[in-house]
Amino acid sequence: MRHYDELGLLRPSHIDPFTDYRYYTIDQLPHLNRILALKDLGLSLDQIKSLLGSALSPGQLRGMLRLERGEIEQQLQTEQARLARVESRLRQIEQEDAPPTIDVVLRRYKAHTLLLTRQFVPHVTDMAEHREQALMRLYAQVTQLKLNAGQEYVLYFHTDYQEDDIEMGIGVILTERQARTLDETVVPPFELLELPAAELACVLHAGYGQDVPETIVNGMRWIASNGYRTTGGIRECHLNHRETAELVQVLYEIQMPVERDAVYGL
Repeated sequence: MRHYDELGLLRPSHIDPFTDYRYYTIDQLPHLNRILALKDLGLSLDQIKSLLGSALSPGQLRGMLRLERGEIEQQLQTEQARLARVESRLRQIEQEDAPPTIDVVLRRYKAHTLLLTRQFVPHVTDMAEHREQALMRLYAQVTQLKLNAGQEYVLYFHTDYQEDDIEMGIGVILTERQARTLDETVVPPFELLELPAAELACVLHAGYGQDVPETIVNGMRWIASNGYRTTGGIRECHLNHRETAELVQVLYEIQMPVERDAVYGL
């Protein structure tokens, strides 16, 4: 308080001439709260003095604090996502020397046609933002075309797991009649994509969306350990999802096209 007085930030109401004690009134509390609020924003005392000298209004101060609150909330979300990725990496490393324990089912799937929009994702950490944008774009088109859309899919156009420069598509299954009707009328950024028939190694992922890469890696380990090899990009079939307070719990079927590896066991 003596320092604030020396800088001219907060003068005492009066000073006892005998003891040199400084006395303040309750009316000075709002001024002190402004000083402390601006300090929490990272401003120096000289900057605070300048701002308060310019008659900073309560509305301006509220705006500055709300902006700071938004930045802190964004930092917290970023760090929470980073923590989740670190935990996922730790689980992957801990499981490297252990045989895969996931349940994989081999099934034959028939061909389907998708209404699809695709894009490149710079890094796996950018996936959530790009997926949300693609889903909004896709369902705006579904609404415009007045389609009764089928199962929702995310496709990754790589046979190996990767984290950079990911080519991804999000689409919905069309009926044969819908595909015939839309043929020749769909324009970029949309396309009709024939999803070929294939034997798929399928594994359910029930949990949080950011843990899907861990399920994919474990599925690929199962494929390699059981004498198969991948023959196409990964398919992610959305069965449902449930919003929680912080994250999204999902139920996906991860589908990986496979064939028997001819050299297995030699």
